[in-house]
Amino acid sequence: MTQEEIIIVERPAVPGADVSNSAFAIHSGGHADAPTPGNAFDNNTGTRWASSVTGGAVSGSAYIGQSFGAGNEQDIIQVALHGIASSFPGYHVTSVLVQYSDNGSAWTTAYTWNGITDATTLQVSPQFASAGVHGHWRLLANSNGGSGSYWSVWEVEFRPAT
Repeated sequence: MTQEEIIIVERPAVPGADVSNSAFAIHSGGHADAPTPGNAFDNNTGTRWASSVTGGAVSGSAYIGQSFGAGNEQDIIQVALHGIASSFPGYHVTSVLVQYSDNGSAWTTAYTWNGITDATTLQVSPQFASAGVHGHWRLLANSNGGSGSYWSVWEVEFRPAT
């Protein structure tokens, strides 16, 4: 009798379609010009959300995200931001922390996305390692916008592992 060797090869997860429309928008507060957080998830690049904090206060305090709710938790492995309109140069951040939470108050960073520009096209983060299934996901500003400006977000996509 011979002994057989079994080799198991695990394939990496592939990002799926955007699940942002299946959740409730959460945010740190909206600017009077664009206070509605749902604008960042409505698949309409003609609407936007903007942080209520400006200038040097943006980094570490301004965030936009999704609460997926019980039974709809997600394993996010990629995010995307739609670039800002050319009429708002400097109203972007160059770095965000992709964070998750199970209770909506204690947050853990899953990935740091650097090198975000003010391009007017969709920017997609590199795929990052799975942090598991969680009920809340957000993008926390990790840099400041232009001098005195707030952080404007036209569209956000959260892409889960498939």
